[in-house]
Amino acid sequence: NELKATSLSVYLGANIPLNDSLYLSPSIAYTHATRDNDDLWAEATRPTVAYHPVTGARLPDGFVNATSNSYRRSYSGLNPKLALTWTPAPDQTAWISLSHSFEPPTHGDLLSTSGGTPNSGPGRPVPPMPNPNVAMFNTPDLKAQEADTIEIGWRGRRNGIAWDVTAYHSKVKNEILSLRDVSGSPRGSVNADCTLHTGVEAGLILDLMPNVTGRLAWTWQDFRFDDDPVRGDNTLGGTPSHYITAALAWQAADRFSLQGSLRWVPEKTPVDNMNAVFNDPYFVADLRANYQLTDRVAIVAEVTNVFDETMSFSFTRRQALALTGSAALASSLPTLSRAGTIPELALYGPPAGPSVSLAHGVATGLFNDLATSTSFTA
Repeated sequence: NELKATSLSVYLGANIPLNDSLYLSPSIAYTHATRDNDDLWAEATRPTVAYHPVTGARLPDGFVNATSNSYRRSYSGLNPKLALTWTPAPDQTAWISLSHSFEPPTHGDLLSTSGGTPNSGPGRPVPPMPNPNVAMFNTPDLKAQEADTIEIGWRGRRNGIAWDVTAYHSKVKNEILSLRDVSGSPRGSVNADCTLHTGVEAGLILDLMPNVTGRLAWTWQDFRFDDDPVRGDNTLGGTPSHYITAALAWQAADRFSLQGSLRWVPEKTPVDNMNAVFNDPYFVADLRANYQLTDRVAIVAEVTNVFDETMSFSFTRRQALALTGSAALASSLPTLSRAGTIPELALYGPPAGPSVSLAHGVATGLFNDLATSTSFTA
């Protein structure tokens, strides 16, 4: 396949001072996006592969009739916003904003495989029985998702304390949901009619001592369908109500630091959009040591999941940003989530036991991935 995506945005905005500490900021943006896909497969059939569900032995290859998955999509929309910002002190800012957002689907939403299982590739829903008439790809004609959002927040720093609190409510039209079947195989993406996203994000950073810093972040979110004909007012799969992170860092020397951190989901999380399956609450603690060889090279030693907690993760893109340390202290409007679901089953990571990892890299910082103990450069 040859995939092409273009995006053209035109933005107009202004900051209008009402007095020395109050600003009115109207803005509007126009976005035009295209998503083009050319299916370059020239044969009359496409091969399928499968393995025996019990023995794991490779089964005879099969085929499906080749159907073109080419498409041409274009999307256009306006993003108006009106914000009022108040600066009561040089190191504090409060704001309220109203906005309309527009987000076109990606190629990952528009083109996905289908008809596979954990023991077979796409186009083979029954591994021992190839069927040439089974579809191998989904190419849904998705609409762009749009949202009307109100947000209010306050951030600042004073006497060694930094804080950021944001509350928001979004009414989302045509939210794009990526679905999977009961085996975890993709079912493609669909537009929900209407969903509601309400939440609060709070972050706190404390300078406890000259070389010791504490950090606490709390996210509360209520993402749910709004009078959906099938799901009613169910919670979107994969969105925990509360997500809490905390860290304590000690700069023991100029180049050496130690850190302990925890992640806590205190309530069960619905895995599916029908709210029939739930992930259990979990509490995970990690330890990390960092030695900075140079400004760009560091050696990191980590012990993750210290107490051998068994858990499954499910999270939205907004929460994924929190793992890097920016979401709770961000001022941007909520990112529209695309939570995975089963049957609608949510995407979640495997249970993780305690592990130790040593890593080095040319980066100024390293952080731990949510679902594994792999270190990534940031």
